[in-house]
Amino acid sequence: MTDTPFRQAVLEALRAELVQHEHSQYSLPSTAELYRGHPFFKGDLEKDVVLWLQSHALPRLKGAKGVSKVLTTLHRLNDNVCVDFAHDAARAAQLMLRDGGLTPGVDLVLDDIFQRCALYAWEMGHQHLVPDVAVCAYALAARSRETVHIVRYMQKALTALASAMTPGPRGDRDRGRAMKGALGRLVGWGYYAKETSLAEEALKAEDKEAIRDHIEKQFRRIADLDAGKALAEADNVEPAGLDDADAFMLEPALQRPVTPTGPSLIVVRDLSHLPEGKYDRGAPRAEFSPIEGVPLPLAPVPDLAEASTVLRGEFPWLAEPIDRLLGSLAGRDCVRMMPPSLFLGRSGCGKTHLARRVAEVLQLQHILYPAGGSQDSAVAGTNRQWSSSRAALPTQLILRTRSASPCLIVDEIDKAGTSRKNGQLHDALLSMLGEGREAFLDPFLEAPVDLSGVVWLFTANERQPLRGPLLDRLVVLDCPDPGPGDMDAIVQGLLAQARKESGIDARFTPDLDSTEYAVLHRGWRGGSIRPLKRAFDRLLALRSAPGLAH
Repeated sequence: MTDTPFRQAVLEALRAELVQHEHSQYSLPSTAELYRGHPFFKGDLEKDVVLWLQSHALPRLKGAKGVSKVLTTLHRLNDNVCVDFAHDAARAAQLMLRDGGLTPGVDLVLDDIFQRCALYAWEMGHQHLVPDVAVCAYALAARSRETVHIVRYMQKALTALASAMTPGPRGDRDRGRAMKGALGRLVGWGYYAKETSLAEEALKAEDKEAIRDHIEKQFRRIADLDAGKALAEADNVEPAGLDDADAFMLEPALQRPVTPTGPSLIVVRDLSHLPEGKYDRGAPRAEFSPIEGVPLPLAPVPDLAEASTVLRGEFPWLAEPIDRLLGSLAGRDCVRMMPPSLFLGRSGCGKTHLARRVAEVLQLQHILYPAGGSQDSAVAGTNRQWSSSRAALPTQLILRTRSASPCLIVDEIDKAGTSRKNGQLHDALLSMLGEGREAFLDPFLEAPVDLSGVVWLFTANERQPLRGPLLDRLVVLDCPDPGPGDMDAIVQGLLAQARKESGIDARFTPDLDSTEYAVLHRGWRGGSIRPLKRAFDRLLALRSAPGLAH
């Protein structure tokens, strides 16, 4: 057989299998990697499901509007990893994608949930999702620029197809055969995986030639897709368009837009200078290929008047910093180039809680980075020459959230270590906050990364440790202490938080009565919220178990 570029890619795909198992022992594979045949985390489907839900799916949907049905199915799956709940989660995400009208960025999260849960359910034996798994694998192949990845995706598509063609309920077999036209010129490639043999053995002899001809015909009709073009050129096939007759076979994965409909930003443009495959130390190209050259959504600016009303109602003593922060977004359609802001105030005045609520009200996916005691500059990433190399923290967050506008809350920045032995946090932040953040050179990727959409919020108790270049880059928002007149708003916030954390119906945690308010007013005269919270917690304990209130 001629040693064509495609055949070389096939051999490379087989060699890649040698390192997949080791990779799966230490890190959660992405959905794309699972469709390329990577093992589940630690070789255990259940562990993979739980880790993916808790570290990716659920945090990425937190705060999103209109996704309660999907969240319900995901929580069920988290509590009991089983085929039915995986199927329900896939279908719930699929229905929301079809209905449309989603907040930019949420559609990408739901797409990942649909693809991954469909794969989970199929791996656990749910044959009705065979067409969905096959189409998802095919769609990934069509969008891939790596021939070796195309091979692996198509292997997964063919494996799913073969499972529907093996003896079983007639409806499942017929449904699986209906997908064969959308799977490309698999038989004509000249490469026969064991899955091909399974599929062919399951078919009647008289059907083989007709199916082979039909696959060949369909391949020519979909060859205008990126992957189709590459393969067509390799085999001298003349590309042709995709007509409406084929559309039903490409739903839902191929018909959904790849690029966001609203404002977007290409964060990582090109990684072609990096070595390919898992053999490269750190494998940055493999890790960040999902966002290479891909426009990622920028968070839209919500109704600022409404956002101000919500935040002022919860933090009336912080009205001025709230207005200054939201004012920086006035007249914008998306969150980009927002000035890095520092909430400066005494301990216990509500700075960190305000920063979290700002991110939630602006519908930004966010994390809190505790800077207190930090003794290195790893937040800006480490070079690939080190065994512990990794990308900069904001670059990692962008990859995880698939959003160009995540929010990084750096808590207690004034308490970061000052030694420069391993690099200093303050120094590392400078290049990510200044004018050069649109082309920040990530040492792990060895390429410029556009961080202009990242929202930076800092908290600190003192100004003096920050004086110099770092403070010059921050908008300082002075946060005064709350006074006695702010107690009602604080208590309402504490009560809402207690209800949320307990999960108990609000009727069983009623508002405080006048006697309870009077007790709190006598014991708290303003200042730090922490003593007030301790007193509030004792009051709640006294309601249910008097012996605990001491």
